[in-house]
Amino acid sequence: MKRLALIVTLAALVGAVVATPGSTASFNDSAPCPADGPLLVCPTMTVGQPVQLQLLAHDGCDAYRWEIVIGGLPAGLSMSSSGLITGTPTTAGTTQPWVWVHDLTAAEGGPSWCGGDNHSERQFVFTVTGGGGPAPAPAPKPTPPPAPAPPPQPALQITTGSLPSATEGTAYSATLAASGGGSLSWTVSAGSLPAGLSLGSNGVLSGTPTSAGSYTFTVRVDGGGRSTSKQFDLVVVQKLTATAPAGQTWEVGRPLQIAIDAKGGVPGYSWQLEGSLPAHTGFVGDKGNGSTSFLQGVPAEAGTFSIVLTVRDSAGANAQVTLPLTVVPKLQIRTFGVGRARVGKRYRLALVSSGGVADPRWTLAAGVLPLGLVLDPATGVISGTAWRPGRFRFTLAVTDSLGAKAAMTYSLTVRRR
Repeated sequence: MKRLALIVTLAALVGAVVATPGSTASFNDSAPCPADGPLLVCPTMTVGQPVQLQLLAHDGCDAYRWEIVIGGLPAGLSMSSSGLITGTPTTAGTTQPWVWVHDLTAAEGGPSWCGGDNHSERQFVFTVTGGGGPAPAPAPKPTPPPAPAPPPQPALQITTGSLPSATEGTAYSATLAASGGGSLSWTVSAGSLPAGLSLGSNGVLSGTPTSAGSYTFTVRVDGGGRSTSKQFDLVVVQKLTATAPAGQTWEVGRPLQIAIDAKGGVPGYSWQLEGSLPAHTGFVGDKGNGSTSFLQGVPAEAGTFSIVLTVRDSAGANAQVTLPLTVVPKLQIRTFGVGRARVGKRYRLALVSSGGVADPRWTLAAGVLPLGLVLDPATGVISGTAWRPGRFRFTLAVTDSLGAKAAMTYSLTVRRR
């Protein structure tokens, strides 16, 4: 009742019915999922054991609607719109979904005074352990087959089996070896070495390759009046590079996902982060070969962030890239009243918004404007000359280039002359 009285008083002062932007549904940080830093950690579950877990919130309109926006629950579980998680886990493991809790508006069946779609976002942690029971007995180890008898050794033989791969633009060295023949001398007898490499008479293949690709060539070794040859394949992999999009601008409360790609090098990548991230965001690798890392989440703070990522391949090469990121405040409407108009008298009101990302567009989301008044979608200006008296109730919405939306309901009285 105190909330209702406050809203009525504000409406009388500014002549408008306003959604309650300062009253937002918030998560319960102590039960049933206590906070651990930015995370809400739920009780550990067990495979095969039924689960019934009610998520809790407070403030806002005291009635809520829940949804999962990124990630998911453990296999076998589901969540209703009321925040009740039920089911029986089928697989051990951990998931960390992002969950939104909304105020349940009057249009959705909530309290009649609840008109704003305010919400909060948090990342939850759900852990499922195995069902227990005796461990299976280890399988008997198979008896290895007997080693084959070594082949007869020729008088002169090249013993190097294969060459390690090289990397474009990186110094390379490999030494060829042979048995028998005494003093040895090496040459390339067929094919071509990668550009930038050469073979010394001592069997050392060295240099800095300048072009990626696969090369096949034959080397010959002479010693003690005898000679033998062997064909080799040498792969020169592309130089490892990392790329990120140009400066990115996002918004508080809007889910983001930015891909940073690695290319070249030897597959098997690992990523290292330097710098700070916006709250409620983090980096994850892809589910393939790790060549892409994603910055994702729902940023909870505005600011400018300079993020440096280093990628390392399985051969130890590394590359670095910087991702400039700007997070702007959440889009909001800052015009709280529309004043009054008179029949036949020019009326003009410039609506004001804050936050959001570039080029906001205004729309009439519900109701009608007084006859004779129009809304400019690009500037947010309501102007014109009202034709008839009355009280007109309508809802205006503003949307930015990221798709974020804010809305507010107004009441405009047009008086006679």
